[in-house]
Amino acid sequence: PELDICLPILSSNLYKDHQRLSQLDIDKIDLSPIPYERFDDQEKSREVIFEHAITADESHRTLLAPSDLTDSRAAITFFTEVVMKKLHLFADFSTLYPKMEEFVRRRLFGKPVSLENHDTILNLSREPAKSLLIESFVKAANSIIVQKISSPPRVEKTLRLLEAQSFLSSKTTYLLPKKSPFNKIVGDSQYELDFASFLDQAPDVISYAKNYDSVRFSLDYADHEGHIRTYRPDFLVKLAEHRLFIVETKGIVDPDTLPKFSRLEQWCRDANRAATSSRFACLYVPKQKFDSCQASSLPFMELANLCQSEKPTPVSLPR
Repeated sequence: PELDICLPILSSNLYKDHQRLSQLDIDKIDLSPIPYERFDDQEKSREVIFEHAITADESHRTLLAPSDLTDSRAAITFFTEVVMKKLHLFADFSTLYPKMEEFVRRRLFGKPVSLENHDTILNLSREPAKSLLIESFVKAANSIIVQKISSPPRVEKTLRLLEAQSFLSSKTTYLLPKKSPFNKIVGDSQYELDFASFLDQAPDVISYAKNYDSVRFSLDYADHEGHIRTYRPDFLVKLAEHRLFIVETKGIVDPDTLPKFSRLEQWCRDANRAATSSRFACLYVPKQKFDSCQASSLPFMELANLCQSEKPTPVSLPR
């Protein structure tokens, strides 16, 4: 049927090799050293709490009494365990702990510090030292552990949208499309609904679909910390029987927007090299661009040409 959209499911692009963790070189970890603060006797007489959120539902916590502030083992153990949890490591404590200890001793503060000093432990318990230490180690470890598969991706199966599992949605705002294999289009934002309406009216669009979970079209990618994540592009657009666009619409840019779209570009190159008859292209459409060019009255390819040079800009998390 004309409204159906077919997509190749390619083999994974990334894998983890935990044995490579031993290759982590603390002298190659990228960071800007932070100031080393001195604390008065009153500060040193208080208990110190080390706490870090692993996920929205899980945190890691260690409490040190004032008498423990000359022993760094509990603090270094805390940071080692947090990093292990974030990396989903289970048996690498003996590899990671000495690297963490040496990094704090020589590099974190831009000068050698004593791990038996009250001031060092107090510095580690506060921002920005706490977050910088964890983020730097997680990112550096992932750069070693997460590897790209060297062989070209292979087509594992073909996905047909008309075979996608139906699902219920509680959203009250939706579009009744004329050109989609789905009977309703629900979006995560008003912009997505506006974009769907544009696709429904564009004269050169044969069929389109919001890429719901039930479609099961997603890509693995490395996020801004290097973790392997799953990314689901927003829209699938068919212009001809064998010509498809994968479209990412974006209102607010976040640190993962760029790595996600870079992965989508790579997927299109891989899919076009694979043994498929269709040709794939990707498109990044920021809301500001969509609004400014009054896209609702344009053919899809005119919008594609206007957005051809659009790319996500790198975004860093505030410290």
